[in-house]
Formats: sequence, structure tokens, C-alpha cells
Amino acid sequence: MPKPPVSRSLTLVASLAREHTDKCIEVLFGIMTNADASHVVRTRAAKILFNRGPLVELLVDIRKAFGEAEAIRSAELVAKLAADPERPWAEWKHGRPLTQKQLGGLLRPFGIVSETVSIPGFNDAKGYKRDRFEAAWEAYCPGQNPRSIVL
Repeated sequence: MPKPPVSRSLTLVASLAREHTDKCIEVLFGIMTNADASHVVRTRAAKILFNRGPLVELLVDIRKAFGEAEAIRSAELVAKLAADPERPWAEWKHGRPLTQKQLGGLLRPFGIVSETVSIPGFNDAKGYKRDRFEAAWEAYCPGQNPRSIVL
């Protein structure tokens, strides 16, 4: 019996997830929110996205970017993420680095949003607080000690 079209699509998207394409994320979000897709298919799409996809890599890289800090400005975070040419964030969309707006969209499924942060020596600005990431890091990046690694 041939695989249903959505199931074949998930197999293709799983292979794309390893390539860190933003199109992959769009497709998976589309499948996850498609009312016509079965619960099993939507769940499988979510597992691909969160277990093997670029969002988990993003969480790992953000954890490294925080270092010892309790908060980080959005502009500084995207600059750190895009600084490594070997990571997908350096050429996220159309050869351009990840933007603050794109970062916000990628973090939305985790319930993480930017907020005003106060960092000594800087004016208040939009950014992220470490404690907002703790649950996602525990769920998707367990067993890592990010405070010893700096991007």
C-alpha cells in the first residue's frame, strides 16, 4: 500500500530538517496546524521539528550565546548567532543572517518572547531573559553545561 501524500511529505521534510532550511520549518508548521491532517501526522511533524530540526539547534546555540549572562539584548543575540559561518543562522534566509524578527518567530512555538531587559552599562532594550529559556533547554537540550561554552 503506498504512503498517503502527507506521510510522504513528512519523510521528505525530515530529510530537509537536517539541512536547516527555513522552508522546512514553514512546511512543518503548516502540517502541525492543518486541521485536515490526522493527529498522528501532526504529532509526527512536531517530533521532526522539535527533535531533529533546526529549532533544537537554535536552542543549543542560544544557550551557548547566553554564557553566564542572565539576560541578552536581541541585537546582541542575533549577532552572536550569525557570527559563526558554519551555523545556519549566518545565512538563514536568501543568504542573509537571521534577524531579530525571524528569531522571535522561531522562538514562538516555545512560548518565548522578547521583552524589555536591563543590562548594566546599556540602555534598556528588547531582549531575552535566561529564565524564559530554562524549560525549553531542559526539555530539548538536557545534560549540557552551556556556561562553560561561549560563542
